[in-house]
Amino acid sequence: MQRLSWLIGSQSFLFTAYAIALNGLMVMPATTVNALISQEKLLLQLIPVVAIVTGGLIFVSILAAVRSIRGLRESYHSRFGQDDPRLPGIMGKSSIRRFGFAAPVLVPPVFILIWLMLWMRGIV
Repeated sequence: MQRLSWLIGSQSFLFTAYAIALNGLMVMPATTVNALISQEKLLLQLIPVVAIVTGGLIFVSILAAVRSIRGLRESYHSRFGQDDPRLPGIMGKSSIRRFGFAAPVLVPPVFILIWLMLWMRGIV
């Protein structure tokens, strides 16, 4: 969940920066220097790239955490068995675990897809 918090925080910051940069281009007076306009356009191209890379890295770390949790669960089951009534379950039922992993596993690709769409639209 900490990794998901990193993702949400970083993406909200980058969406805000993107909106501010886009708004700056819209309200720029005609007398504005061309260098400033080119910097604004470059910023509109770089923010999605940073967001995609950040989202991808956090997604990889989330997948690593999910794999680590699976390894711990497998280690537990190999030592104590699957259905020993004397021992408590460590992660609940598999269907509940899948629901629990839905947000951490699915939210990063959604952000990456949105940023790719914004980036591709900005290139054209």
